[in-house]
Amino acid sequence: MFSKFVSTTARRSAAAARTTTRNMTTTTARRTPVAIAPMAAAFAGLGASALAYYNSVASSPAFADGWFGGSSAGAGNFGRFSGKVAAITGGADGLGKGIAARLIKEGCQVMLLDFDAKKGEAAAAELGDNAAFYKVDVSDYDSVAAAMAATAAKFNGNIDIMVNCAGIVGPTKLKINEVDVNDFDRVYAVNLRGSFNVTKAVLPYMNKNDYGRILLIASIAGKEGNAGMCAYSTSKAGVIGLVKAAGKEYAETNITINGLCPAVIRTAMVEGMPKEQVKYMTDKIPMKRCGTVEEVAATAAFIVSEEASFNTATCFDLTGGRATY
Repeated sequence: MFSKFVSTTARRSAAAARTTTRNMTTTTARRTPVAIAPMAAAFAGLGASALAYYNSVASSPAFADGWFGGSSAGAGNFGRFSGKVAAITGGADGLGKGIAARLIKEGCQVMLLDFDAKKGEAAAAELGDNAAFYKVDVSDYDSVAAAMAATAAKFNGNIDIMVNCAGIVGPTKLKINEVDVNDFDRVYAVNLRGSFNVTKAVLPYMNKNDYGRILLIASIAGKEGNAGMCAYSTSKAGVIGLVKAAGKEYAETNITINGLCPAVIRTAMVEGMPKEQVKYMTDKIPMKRCGTVEEVAATAAFIVSEEASFNTATCFDLTGGRATY
């Protein structure tokens, strides 16, 4: 009786799938997040008829286009970002590379943007065919504009997602009167002016399609201030202000501009900081640990997804309980 039910259900479902395939276009179909390998195993467990239905769907044009999360070559790719193009600064390492890996896993094409060409090219090669690299200095607007043009040229003229992870720490374990003005300006140029530059430069590409997701990586230091890190804390507070202002400016469009405020995350940048400074920051976290790159990537993936359509001018916290507002 059960096998008869499965067989009847399979025939009906296959017919429905064929009808849906005929009526959909690959450019407008909403991607359905289905993990391919686990689904195949699940259908096989229901018997031969159920597996036959799955195989018929898996061989359909809709499946090949990524409607069910990608072809057999990309098994396990959920397809949430199929057809989307992302530009990610700081993409050679750390948060940028981690976010890029997550988006690529879910079907995105990504241009890694970084000042370190050697690391950037290696990261692109590691991430595979859906990744490319372009050298950029985020503190220089002309360099950023050229990087956006190169990204659009590489991927059919579009940029749907912009994630700015480029950043430097600057002086640590120093009081404000001990900070060199030139060091302060260098941190500002990369962290704050860089955020301004990438936002300004990418918007023309998003405006033409009336769609975009911009995510600027800020920091809990921008909300609360970290003693001994005046330049960094100030620059990240500026990023939060930029998010809130620019997000409101575009609130009546389909372009969202948000920020992400992590506490200390285990990256190469953090590894290069004095241990005492890292301990000072970690001790403030109720979970008593650093965050991981994977946790940042998972949160970022939601923020830049179509699902996050009612979020803009907002800074999301990722602090293990540290954030109080």
